[in-house]
Amino acid sequence: AANGLAATRFADHVAQGTEAFDAMGGPALDVGRGPDRSHVAPAVIGASLGGLLALAVAAQRSSAQPSALPSAIVLVNPLPPSPLAANLPPFAVDG
Repeated sequence: AANGLAATRFADHVAQGTEAFDAMGGPALDVGRGPDRSHVAPAVIGASLGGLLALAVAAQRSSAQPSALPSAIVLVNPLPPSPLAANLPPFAVDG
């Protein structure tokens, strides 16, 4: 956010991620050469909080422009959204 990291909210990260996704080719990228050329949309990938961000970027694209969906969404141990995160069991560390 313009006011620095402390003022940056999740919505700011979603807006930045969506902007980056759109800059990578929007709905699709040309892959290959000649007759084997195909049109493939970029994928979104995230781990932990980045997994929640990747899911939010994909949702943003699907609601704004369904033809601009990612070709894949890869979520590695994604953090669940706020209402669900409060109900997670406590994390235990063994010894």
